[in-house]
Amino acid sequence: MKNSTFLLKMKLTIILLLVAMMQVQARGYSQMITLKQQNAQLEDVFVEIMKQTNSKFVYSPPMLKGTNPVDIDLTNVTLEEALALCFEGQPLTYIIENNTVIVKMKELPPPPVKGRITDEQGRPVPYVNVMIKGTTIGVVSNDNGEFVINVKKGAILVFSFIGYQTAEVTVGDGPVNVILKMGTNVLDEVQIIGYGTTTKRQSTGTIATVKSKQIETRAVTNVMQALQGQVTGVSITNSNAGIGAPLSILVRGVTSISSGTNPLIIVDGVIINSNPGDLISDASASSAKGGSYTYTGGNNVLNSINPNDIASIDILKDADATAIYGSRGTNGVILITTKKATLGKTKVSVTFASGVQSPVGLTERLNTAEYLKLRQDAFAIGTMSATSVINPITPTTQNAPDLMLWSQTAYTDYTKMEVGNPAPAYNADVTISGGTKAINFLVSGSYNKVYDTQMFDPYQERATGRMQINHTSADDRFKLMISTIFGIENQKFTQLNMGNTTAATMINVPNFELYNADGTLNFGAGKGYTAGAYYNPMPNKYMECSSKTGNLMLNGDISYEFIKGLVAKVQVNYGIQSNKYHFLFPTAALSVQTTSSYPTISAEHTTNTYSSLNIEPMLTYTRQINKGTISALAGATFLDKVQDRTGVTIKDPGSDDLLYSWSSGKPTTAASNTYYTRFSSVFGRLNFDWDKRYIANFTYRRDGSSKFGPANRFADFTSAGAAWIFSDEPLLKSIKSVLNYGKLRGSYGTTGNDNISENLYLSLLQVPTSTYTGMYQGAIGLNPATYANEHVKWERTTKLDIGLELGFFNSRIMLNTTWYRSLSDNLLTTLTLPAQVGYNNYTGNFPGVIQNTGLEVELNTQNFGPGSPVRWSTRFNITHNENILKEFPGIETSSYKNTMQIGRALPSSSGLEMPFHFDGIDPATGMPVFKDMNGDGVFSTSDYGVNGAWIGTSRPTIWGGMSNSFGYKGFSLDVFLQFS
Repeated sequence: MKNSTFLLKMKLTIILLLVAMMQVQARGYSQMITLKQQNAQLEDVFVEIMKQTNSKFVYSPPMLKGTNPVDIDLTNVTLEEALALCFEGQPLTYIIENNTVIVKMKELPPPPVKGRITDEQGRPVPYVNVMIKGTTIGVVSNDNGEFVINVKKGAILVFSFIGYQTAEVTVGDGPVNVILKMGTNVLDEVQIIGYGTTTKRQSTGTIATVKSKQIETRAVTNVMQALQGQVTGVSITNSNAGIGAPLSILVRGVTSISSGTNPLIIVDGVIINSNPGDLISDASASSAKGGSYTYTGGNNVLNSINPNDIASIDILKDADATAIYGSRGTNGVILITTKKATLGKTKVSVTFASGVQSPVGLTERLNTAEYLKLRQDAFAIGTMSATSVINPITPTTQNAPDLMLWSQTAYTDYTKMEVGNPAPAYNADVTISGGTKAINFLVSGSYNKVYDTQMFDPYQERATGRMQINHTSADDRFKLMISTIFGIENQKFTQLNMGNTTAATMINVPNFELYNADGTLNFGAGKGYTAGAYYNPMPNKYMECSSKTGNLMLNGDISYEFIKGLVAKVQVNYGIQSNKYHFLFPTAALSVQTTSSYPTISAEHTTNTYSSLNIEPMLTYTRQINKGTISALAGATFLDKVQDRTGVTIKDPGSDDLLYSWSSGKPTTAASNTYYTRFSSVFGRLNFDWDKRYIANFTYRRDGSSKFGPANRFADFTSAGAAWIFSDEPLLKSIKSVLNYGKLRGSYGTTGNDNISENLYLSLLQVPTSTYTGMYQGAIGLNPATYANEHVKWERTTKLDIGLELGFFNSRIMLNTTWYRSLSDNLLTTLTLPAQVGYNNYTGNFPGVIQNTGLEVELNTQNFGPGSPVRWSTRFNITHNENILKEFPGIETSSYKNTMQIGRALPSSSGLEMPFHFDGIDPATGMPVFKDMNGDGVFSTSDYGVNGAWIGTSRPTIWGGMSNSFGYKGFSLDVFLQFS
């Protein structure tokens, strides 16, 4: 009981003490201050405040020497309010801790620090950005390289300027004088190669690189257009005239007769369908949409990639660079790398641009008066004969309605109407990026819409997005990268010349009017006029032709360094591109111009999907041995590709509302096919570099493709490359200030081509296409579709390259020349069969040889020195490629005898021979004269095609470009010229 009483007393005592302490504390903070003083010293005010409160002040008397007298009049205010008025305008500040006021000196602004920036030759460098690290505070150096910035001692200044290495200097007691070194030499810029990286200096292969800055200066909707005229050896042409049309890409000429000329295109490791227009198939689902009814046909998956997302494009051209891709590298390899995340604080970048495009160089047409005078003169002269130069023709309403019936004052410029319209363009981009070395990210999105200059407002519209996440472990041994690119592209095509291939809007005479006086459409067809001479395009605006393409690319890259130099890596890539194409021919589009080919309403609908899954594990090992460096790579490829095509044609469904109804056609025809391709490989590369002067590179790849039969499924491809950097030899050290870089390189190797249809080594079956074939006792059976060729095998190309690279005056002048030759044999092509076999042809290998030889020259100059406030750089390149059919046994009796000649370039289309040989003009009659080619004594149709004169090929043999970049302070101007 006593113990309980004692404990109770103790508890009560503790409670009372706590209450008393809380009351004392409350009184200390709640005591109010009343104070009135004039011109008082700050220390006196502190004393008075301490008298009225339980507060204490901690300070050093010297701190108060520079303070200002205080005028203060306070009534019943808190301690915080009193202190705020006392310290206002003073060089002091304070903090309150446990009822104690601790007085401190205010942090004074940092003193000004002066400095001067020079280059390695002691010349001042103007307009250098000088920033305090970790802040947004900075200045720019003046014309003499001098600067002044307020910064405290110990802070770090960052100096950056284009063309120089970024420098960091810690501020000390005196001025900050900085010597900037020249920036990373162009020779040491990173180049992407197959499964790795290199530099221009150390590369043994022929690689062209285009950086993001070169792409950004080109207003293009397809990133491949940015390569036009920018790099040697690459010829890019538009397959069709309209916006968004497919591009034809040739790397060092044509290497095959009929088995594909397109390079392998890889975006961040994802293999994409690079065949121009292959994503839009016709309604028979058997081939790509060629544009016979559309002014712009076809599609390119690269349209759905934002060019502003691209960091670099590397084009691999010779065997040393492409053999690592084996059978897929014959036509070159284009590696597209997107931009990576920027380390540091999260940054948001938003850009918007708009403009209007107008065509230039349109053909100037005669006005109505000029045209009518021309026509009248033509009728007055008429036809010529052997006895008379003038034989007038009488105009009639049939042969000359433009003179006899139509308005003599009406005028329409049909060229401008068809292709000369203003075309607005809009583009918006947003990018968010940031993070640390351990983990960083990038998210971007873009929207682009570009109209075409053609009539009826065709356009290309694109929305894209991109995400990337990177992780690196603290010890730098484990790395992970995950990225995705996705895009949607919509295209609206313009329709012209439906059902009338001989007429065209552009050739209409200027006084042909599109509308009659009553507002109805005026048609030349059906009125007895010269057939096909006049065409009214206005019904075509009611046709609907559109395409929607989706693109998704996923990329995962994981690596781990087990020991120093030994890295295991796995790349997993998945891509899918899909397209839906619709063509509607409604009632409003019907007219007398189109009844022959389109007598009723109709529609075409196609879908096309291309997907690929690529898994590539690999090991890399790098080791330094004395003055040498050995780098080795070993890996494997497992690739699956699937392509699905479906096409439907609906004819005469009875109503425009049923143009999407498959069951309403009279008839409805449909076709579909699916292609599966499986590809597996092993590959390796060994690189040896001795003293950074002597470099050798060896590549091996063994490919297996499901396109070939078991006996020919696998093939081996090898290459060897070497380089000698002779400018580093002791003998040439004395001229290093002039010739700072010189390299001789060469390579030799083989690559392959498997661009043929699947399963040609098998005999395939098909549903009969008519009631006359494949019927047995009234029942539909199956027909053989293809002639099986179990011997079909890889096409092979052997490549030889020799190059010389020179750099003068610290690489301010860079010259790169390359001579190359490629020989393609074992050609995959279509071979004819006798009719008795039951097949017209089959795909097989032919012992012909295609040769491409060429010379590439590239010259880059920095025209002003690094100390000049004006910047001017020039890039020039030119390529000459000679493509010939070197060998073709038995060409005279083959199906190619009228389209190919030994020693001539391969044609881009058939029928390039002149049917007759022109032999001049007869002076007596003024008529053309043609040679008697068959020797029968007279010129007649029997001379047609006899030793016809060769015109040539539409593919360019010489092409190139030149760009000039000018800059002054924050202003820049880029001028670009391309030619072919």
